[in-house]
Amino acid sequence: MALRALNYTAFFTLYVICFAYLFRSNSGIIALGSLTILHSACTLFLGNEISNMLITPVNGPNEVITIVAMVAILLTMGMNAAALIIIMLMVTALQKKYSDRFGTPFNLPEKEEDQFYQFKSIGLAIFIMTCVLLYLIVQRTDFNVQSSNYFKFFLILAFSSTIFGLSIKQVIHARQLSRLKDRSVI
Repeated sequence: MALRALNYTAFFTLYVICFAYLFRSNSGIIALGSLTILHSACTLFLGNEISNMLITPVNGPNEVITIVAMVAILLTMGMNAAALIIIMLMVTALQKKYSDRFGTPFNLPEKEEDQFYQFKSIGLAIFIMTCVLLYLIVQRTDFNVQSSNYFKFFLILAFSSTIFGLSIKQVIHARQLSRLKDRSVI
């Protein structure tokens, strides 16, 4: 149990560092690459952890809402990993294509810069909500739907739905931004 807590703490700390540097102009590309690698590793780690929790629940059978939250986290992590990879490929292709002409770091056009900032902000929001859900799942908070627990049930359902919806938006943003690498002139 102590090793699990250490793993979660390490991932959380690395995420905080990556997000802190992601919003800085001079370290954005390195932070984006680091975040992509970290997120891919965390996706594999959480996939293993959640599959173990689904197969052998620690405190009795999993409630339906716990399973919904776990599946939402897994789908969100997978879609965000794909979106980060798409964005990373786009940024590195543009950097390679235009570094001689525009210098380093490469600045996106204003419209795409706003979209990229929104991509980063939504990623941060997803990270925070996913941490809350993971905390509730790992701590095995009682999600039983009883008269006193409707609030918890709907809170978990709302968080799960929100992170899943936001991750779909992340993939859409990544797809729109990836079209930028095909432009001949920026």
